[in-house]
Amino acid sequence: MNIKDLLKPRFELIADYPGNSQPIGNVTIEDATASYFRKFKANFYELEWYEKRDYSDLPLFVKTTYNGTVNKVDNYNFENDTIKVQYPEGICQFSLKAYLSERLPAIEEEYLQNIVQLEALSK
Repeated sequence: MNIKDLLKPRFELIADYPGNSQPIGNVTIEDATASYFRKFKANFYELEWYEKRDYSDLPLFVKTTYNGTVNKVDNYNFENDTIKVQYPEGICQFSLKAYLSERLPAIEEEYLQNIVQLEALSK
């Protein structure tokens, strides 16, 4: 799945309403009507980009929002709320939601550029 698709607003139906035909828990992906769903917070929960995804849809690389550092993800584990990420020092494990709340999907090119920059700084 590409970054643009991962970042599209998604909403989970969390409470029934009159005229509803969707099951509770249904996830809707909507760009054009996101403002509509945001008005009804009692019925719809706006998902974070990483929530309620198939493992196969999650990115292999993530970028820190505050400094642009890109890391390679070794493993996502929603059952244990953990993520393992590769750093130059080795693999580190974090709370998945805490870690991803400050990160966005990235691509391999960004990761490789980040490695080149880190190597240049260490010389």
